[in-house]
Amino acid sequence: MQSKLFELIKIKKNTVIFPLLQGAIDAADFGVFILDNEKKTCIYNPKFLELWNLSKNSLEKNFTPWLLRKLSHNLKHPLQLITFIQKTLKQSDTTLKELLYFKNGQVIEMQATPIYFREQNIGNSWSFQDITQWIKAEEELRYKTEREQLTRGILKRIRQSLDLSQILQTTVTEVQNLLQTDWVLLYEFNPDWSGQIAVEAVSEGWKEILGMPIYDPCFTAFYIQQYRQGRIHAVTDIYQGDLAPCYVEFLSQLQIRANLAIPILQGDRLWGLLLAHHCQDAREWQPSEIQLLKDLADQVAIAIQQAELVQKLQQANQQLQHLAAIDDLTQLANRRSFDEYLHREWLRLQRHHKPLSLILADVDYFKRYNDTYGHPAGDDCLQEVAKILQQMARRSADLVARYGGEEFALILPNTNSHGAMQVAHQIQFHLQQRKLKHPDSDVSDCVTLSLGVGSMIPTSQFSPEDLITLADQALYHAKKEGRDRIALESSLPYPNA
Repeated sequence: MQSKLFELIKIKKNTVIFPLLQGAIDAADFGVFILDNEKKTCIYNPKFLELWNLSKNSLEKNFTPWLLRKLSHNLKHPLQLITFIQKTLKQSDTTLKELLYFKNGQVIEMQATPIYFREQNIGNSWSFQDITQWIKAEEELRYKTEREQLTRGILKRIRQSLDLSQILQTTVTEVQNLLQTDWVLLYEFNPDWSGQIAVEAVSEGWKEILGMPIYDPCFTAFYIQQYRQGRIHAVTDIYQGDLAPCYVEFLSQLQIRANLAIPILQGDRLWGLLLAHHCQDAREWQPSEIQLLKDLADQVAIAIQQAELVQKLQQANQQLQHLAAIDDLTQLANRRSFDEYLHREWLRLQRHHKPLSLILADVDYFKRYNDTYGHPAGDDCLQEVAKILQQMARRSADLVARYGGEEFALILPNTNSHGAMQVAHQIQFHLQQRKLKHPDSDVSDCVTLSLGVGSMIPTSQFSPEDLITLADQALYHAKKEGRDRIALESSLPYPNA
């Protein structure tokens, strides 16, 4: 019994409509395959044959079940087509779509549409549209969008920090996540073009070499100049490229199979390289990936420069603070530092109700020393005295300062008058051992000190200036009583220390 579809086609072949219909099907840029329900009659176009790599003769001789096996053989998942056809037979009144993924990378959108004649289903029409380029375009657009979002995130995190180590670690970690590669690192050059890995991000199972010295036997002045000029080096497979044998050996020892190197430039200065390594197998680096790393390398170079400028500024500020706080001649704290520290310790010890002592020391007959030996020798003398005093400041909280001219001060927190007197005697002893000649002194043929000791338990009733007054009065009495001696002043009405 002839199929209804065949009868319909036979009738149409005798009219002008069929050639027009066949011409339209043949001209379609997608594959068409029409089959009646009895699987006896089929219509198809050249595009269908092309997509499925079929010949016209083979198809006309037998199109089922041989056709199903032939078509399924082209697919990554052969059962997908059979499952879809079974689905269309069960839902014969519904238009269905399916994406078919070919072994060669093609993606075909298949649509099954039921055919009706006089309200009766007589077969199905399958269309096959090659959407490989559309899928690739969508994937590229999605990847580009994700890449741009991640890139903005990386740049934002880079700009949010002036901590150079954090900037570099953020960069390699984010790049590794974005590229889904095994190993990303930043390599920093030394002035002699040796170098070290500054930071790295390594997938589990691969060798970490952070902190290990790296020697590249092939890295010569030729490559340095090339990288300075912006050279980007992309290697898909170290065993298939034109790499020098020494490079192949060097990279293979590090378990690297594919390599991408981007220079980090600050003007003409080659700071280092941003390196992405694929270790498990070869990898073809995409232009978008190369551009991404180039953009990031530029941003990292800016961030490094900013961080270095900030670091230099901080160092300059620290140096200025040091100069503002230190006496240039003796390298002791200066008068400003003395005043600030004394006030801080006063408030701290007032809270804890602990004693605070101060020793003021003056070089005896120092003007005569200068007149005899000259100012350079006088400076040397003050430096020697400063060293002795510094040796007596044995606790971290003790502070020695040049109080002015030939006068020095020693702040002793948590020290009562007895302890302060012991320190003063130690100062005298060590100075005597030093035997600094001073023949014009009225009290000795060596340099001596007059020392005044003041001690208090800080309270709100008094101030740091009261402690200075005590020590100054004690120093005055030491000088008045003949110099080269220690005096303790306790004339102010303060609690016993």
